[in-house]
Amino acid sequence: MALTAEQLSRAMRHLGFSEVTEYTSASGPIVASLGLRVNAEHQLVKLTSFGETRVIALLSTLDAIEARMAKATKRLAATQVGEIGIRADEIPRLEDEYRRWGRRLAETIGANPNSYSERYAGGGLMGARR
Repeated sequence: MALTAEQLSRAMRHLGFSEVTEYTSASGPIVASLGLRVNAEHQLVKLTSFGETRVIALLSTLDAIEARMAKATKRLAATQVGEIGIRADEIPRLEDEYRRWGRRLAETIGANPNSYSERYAGGGLMGARR
């Protein structure tokens, strides 16, 4: 069993890589991230069947966290709904959780997330953590 094209795309997005087939600019961060991208793509197609199962589970977790962030943006203006208080730090906490699970995905496939992306800046497996 191999990951589907859709699963590969989701994995790359969750690792901080853009969803384009060709770059039209040769700016420094884009060129530098190409090596990270090639390595992540290579690792994703070389997974064992157990690794594929783990990656699919991690993708579901990351998708769920991303959906929770999208729902949280609808509550940005509210501080309280009825008797329930809204956490002011909900989205930053979900972003932290998303990065934590994204690093688990990276560790599972043996590749770094895109440390040139906004989400993982400075957060590669060998780099500084936020």
